[in-house]
Order: sequence, then structure tokens, then C-alpha cells
Amino acid sequence: LEEAAAVTAELAAICHHKGLQLPWVKVLLLLARVHQAAGSVVCALPYALSCRNLCKELHLELLAAAATCTLAELCLALGKACCHVASLLAMLRASLPLVLGQGSMHLQVRTQLAIANCVLSSASPEELVADPDAALAPLAAAAEGAVKLGALRMQAEAYHLQAVVYNSLGRLEERDLAASHFQRCDHIAC
Repeated sequence: LEEAAAVTAELAAICHHKGLQLPWVKVLLLLARVHQAAGSVVCALPYALSCRNLCKELHLELLAAAATCTLAELCLALGKACCHVASLLAMLRASLPLVLGQGSMHLQVRTQLAIANCVLSSASPEELVADPDAALAPLAAAAEGAVKLGALRMQAEAYHLQAVVYNSLGRLEERDLAASHFQRCDHIAC
């Protein structure tokens, strides 16, 4: 992944130097994703932020939505140290209609998972009991999309989070069903 990051950074510099704005923005997002895949969240953040800001300036709304999703995933990976979950959730929800209408299935699933993770990381147990669909609806959509994609890791994440939510709500039968789906995905993915 280090070599991929180095090559991508070189490509970003070439695009920037030659004034190729669209390729430059795409490469910035790719750099963020490469660092994210390498587990280097702190290194990925500046690329995701730069990409999102440039997309907004250039009116590249779908790329901005992808950058927002990546940014949310990165901030959530930082845990409680990141206190911008509410604003990330608002940005994700604002971009959701565009993502559902024009985004790839992969981006749709990533966005739904990011929304659910934002809700789960910011909601109190009482808020979750009062409005369980705030987390369960995006998780169901993410699971359905991940099944269509055949993306086992995303399926496993969606089913795992569903099981956790159902468990906290005391809905044991639904928890067990989600847990069995998770175990099946987790077993196949390993």
C-alpha cells in the first residue's frame, strides 16, 4: 500500500501541475482511500477534506458525496476523539438522495453504513429506543445493497450492527436472525 500511496501522490502532483482538475480531485479521493485501506486514518484525512472542498468549489456533487462518505468513515475510525459526528451525519443525509439516484451501488452501501454508524456513535440508548429506525433503516438498505453486490464484508458489518441494535432493543428473535446472517458472511469472508 505504501507504493500505491506514493504512485497516487505522484499522479496527483502531475494532475495539479497540468491543471487537470477532475482527475486531480479523483486522485485525491483515491489517495484518501489508499491511506484508509492502509489503516492510516490521520494521513487520509487531509486528502479527503481537500477532495471534498475542491468538489464543492467545482460543483462535482457526486464526487463530493463520495468524499463526504470517506470523510465520515475516517472520522468514525478516530472514535470519540472526533466530535463532528452530527455535522457528518447531516452532510451524509443531505447527499443521500443524490447518491441513491446517481451513485454506484457500492457508494450507496458505504453511505448507508456511514449514516448508521454515525447514528449509533452519537445516539444515547434512550434516543435509539425512541427511534430505532434511524439506525435500522440504513442498515437494512446497506445489507440489501451489499447482498446485491456480493460484498461479504459490508454485509457482515450491516448484519453485525443490526444484531447489536436489536439486542439493545430487546428484540431477540430479530437479533438472532441478524447474527446468523453475520456469522454466515463472516465465515465465508474468512
